[in-house]
Amino acid sequence: MTAKEYVVRQLEGYTQLRNDITTLEFELKSLAPFDELQTDDLIETLTFSHPTESPVQESRISDKTAAIALSYHTIGLEQTRDTRLRIASQLEVY
Repeated sequence: MTAKEYVVRQLEGYTQLRNDITTLEFELKSLAPFDELQTDDLIETLTFSHPTESPVQESRISDKTAAIALSYHTIGLEQTRDTRLRIASQLEVY
């Protein structure tokens, strides 16, 4: 492959490369932040909810609900972190 062929190939692929970079940057910016402040409020509400009318629990919110919410919160944080790292590493390649 001559230098001329190499340059032509690089220029032909530049548009696709630029589109890939733009897409990755958009995905990184628009990745739904798993904001701890927003989810902490929901978890606290689930943890400390009490029925107001009768001593018998009728609200269908069990004690397990908060534990499940905390578990999903932890998983969500890990997945968001992993996705951000994967996108960042792809951007470094370009």
